[in-house]
Amino acid sequence: FMLEFRDKYTGLPIQSYDLWEEISGVSTYTCASVCGGLQAASRFATILGKYNHAHSYSLAVSELVKSMRSYLFDTEMNSFVRGLQVEGISVKKLRVVDASSLFGLWYYEVMDRKDPMFVGTQKAVEEKLHLKGGIGGFIRYENDLYYKDEKTSKSNPWIVTTMWEVQRKMKFSETVDELKALGEELNWVIDRMGDLPVMAEQFHPDTGAPLSAMPLAWSHSVFVETVLLYIERMQQLTIK
Repeated sequence: FMLEFRDKYTGLPIQSYDLWEEISGVSTYTCASVCGGLQAASRFATILGKYNHAHSYSLAVSELVKSMRSYLFDTEMNSFVRGLQVEGISVKKLRVVDASSLFGLWYYEVMDRKDPMFVGTQKAVEEKLHLKGGIGGFIRYENDLYYKDEKTSKSNPWIVTTMWEVQRKMKFSETVDELKALGEELNWVIDRMGDLPVMAEQFHPDTGAPLSAMPLAWSHSVFVETVLLYIERMQQLTIK
């Protein structure tokens, strides 16, 4: 299905809703997750001795990454965009820095972290989505209006986006001390759990008050995933 469900003009997956369930288009995150799925399929096919299938899946990944570079990276922003809207041969970029774009690139191992396009996207996320004041954390994307307080210019930080950045740094940490410092960032979530304890979807950028769904299973699962990654990386770095 993933081999065939691609636009003939761009070579990218056919339009669908993005990770945030807000816009219909071809998001960078969706393309990255499809690459991850096909990479996994190729490995399974190799284990099962289906080498022709494995080759087909790997080839599709190469084609997808090439198309992502061509259509989803914006040279003026020096970052991958949130996504595209495609109608025939008309391709319109949604020129927004989105945390899920960077997340998809490293989580599904689509691109080396030293690749200039990866570096540019990482810098854009750090500069445009990291809240410098208030409670800190990372917002979903530029000018996110969902549950936004009209009295402030800031969008709301989410647990999932903030933990994605912690995970990325943990994954590429090189020393135990560096990893321990990242472990302290888990307190950003713990300090806001309250007495219940449950995790909200997002928080007010200044007061830290929980907003929207609470508890949110997604927030809980990403936090647990971050803790497990911390333990795994600590074991790896200690053995080294």
